[in-house]
Amino acid sequence: MLIINGMYTRIGSTPVHHDVSIEIADAEIVVILGSNGAGKTSLLRATMGLLPLLSGKVILDGEDITTLPPHARNRRGLGYVPEGRRIFGPMTVRENLEIGAYAVNPPAVELEAEVEANFNRFPILREKAADPGSTLSGGQQQMLAMGRALMSKPKLLLLDEPSLGLAPQMVRTVHDTIKMVQQTQRMAVLLVEQNAGLALAVADRVYLMARGAIVAQGTPSELAGSDVLRSVYLGQAEPAS
Repeated sequence: MLIINGMYTRIGSTPVHHDVSIEIADAEIVVILGSNGAGKTSLLRATMGLLPLLSGKVILDGEDITTLPPHARNRRGLGYVPEGRRIFGPMTVRENLEIGAYAVNPPAVELEAEVEANFNRFPILREKAADPGSTLSGGQQQMLAMGRALMSKPKLLLLDEPSLGLAPQMVRTVHDTIKMVQQTQRMAVLLVEQNAGLALAVADRVYLMARGAIVAQGTPSELAGSDVLRSVYLGQAEPAS
């Protein structure tokens, strides 16, 4: 579903990614784990077209999308839930959902069907459909951000730190939602997380990132408790040469 091959990026004059390559199969949940500053969020931004590549390729479902702008990537099947949720506070819950389909511009009947599908996924959003997004709790805003991304019916969902700032019970809800989306929509997920417990619980495969490079990969059982996982979180792992 997704191939990132030889990604190099920088922000200003600062290098961010060094020869990053990952692959995601259909309906697979792949997690990027790493400490703060490892380049995880920037990896999702580069995949979505929000951070330009110096070199490398991004291939979605067999199509090279490396040079496409974000809205065109959305039309091709990339959905994106940014860190911090970034919902539109003054807009109602329903309006936040509807704007998630803006780039794909479906007919009105399909738009309403997707709104209804999200109300079924997240019943609390139905109850608060007419309320401003800013009045929702952090967990409810996370549901809204995920629902907004799902409005475009993506093939691959990019999720950036969905558990950040949430209470433990809401982290469990996020975990259940990710698995539900994968299983019911047959959708691939690329998840960036610092919460290793959540990540290892939902992942099919895991990539460990440190200092802008992939330093290890494997299944959750292969990496859980490993020395390299501990060193990544302590910021001691060195990029592969």
